[in-house]
Amino acid sequence: SVLFRYQATGPIHSCERLDNGYTLVTDSEAACLRLLDRKMKPVASIPVTVKNKGPLRARRSPRGTYFVAQQSDHTVCEYDGNGKQLRSIPHPGAVYDITAMQNGNVVISGDGGEGGIRIVNPAGQVIWSLTAKDLADVKLEQPRGVSLLPNGNLFVASALVEINRQKEIVRRFPYTSTKNPGTPARAKLTGVTGQLPSTGDYLVANPETITKVSAAGKVVLKINTDTCHDIQWLRNGNILFCAGNNLKEINAAGDVIASYTGNGRILSCQRLANGQTVVLDATHTRLVLLDAALKGLSSIALQHDADPVRTGIVRESVHGLVVALGGESILREYDRHGAILRSIPCSGEVS
Repeated sequence: SVLFRYQATGPIHSCERLDNGYTLVTDSEAACLRLLDRKMKPVASIPVTVKNKGPLRARRSPRGTYFVAQQSDHTVCEYDGNGKQLRSIPHPGAVYDITAMQNGNVVISGDGGEGGIRIVNPAGQVIWSLTAKDLADVKLEQPRGVSLLPNGNLFVASALVEINRQKEIVRRFPYTSTKNPGTPARAKLTGVTGQLPSTGDYLVANPETITKVSAAGKVVLKINTDTCHDIQWLRNGNILFCAGNNLKEINAAGDVIASYTGNGRILSCQRLANGQTVVLDATHTRLVLLDAALKGLSSIALQHDADPVRTGIVRESVHGLVVALGGESILREYDRHGAILRSIPCSGEVS
């Protein structure tokens, strides 16, 4: 049965469920983006500057801006939440799909010339491209439904292939249709985990070291540290971890990119979808939100029934932040202002 419905003034050419539970849709007829709440009621409208009216497709970037593929303008534009244009990326033909990457690059697919797929950096430079000439047996003149997979490869729905950055076909997907044996316009792989990377490498956190091991079992990086309580492999290839009262982000070579020293013991950390980082300060029983440079933004006091807090973990949810504190048999979900959204009782101590 239909749970919720939204009727736009014209065709909706794209939709995306955001991390906060809202839904982003494009209203191509009105030349704007709409933000809908959890019941599909409009809460905000973001104007889009167009020269030629046509299909619009939008995706929110990790930093909270909006990339819009303006098909008839042969352009991809980035807008802030008020509709201010931050940058414009020209394309040789109609633009069909965009994907905003964690590092600021954007994946663009469309036609024009030889068609294909491009990756453009924040300076507007094409740093990688794939055209019909690169793969003769794959139709790339008008690639549709292009998405970036967690392993860094590209899935092209219109050709039902997965292609790596070396421009090799990793796998093909069977497709049959009684009505149209040709290429589907849209498709999405399911069952693909969101954890990166998927190169076969893995991390081992020991009491005094963090070790990166290759799929072949070779140690490729070793970092001496205090007892590591939490660790995350970021989408840009960096490693985020907390030990003692320190939080660090390091690159693949082991160099410290950014760091934060708290006033108490940090038990857990996670990079959030909006680019901020949250840490669990056990000494003061609170969450601390940090900006992209790991500078403090705000804190959230946590409710707790057991003193002192010796173990704990925080993880981002669709609606906020879920916290488990050792010694308690309950999970609590908080919003970004510290209000408890729900409490989930458990049969035993949560760890």
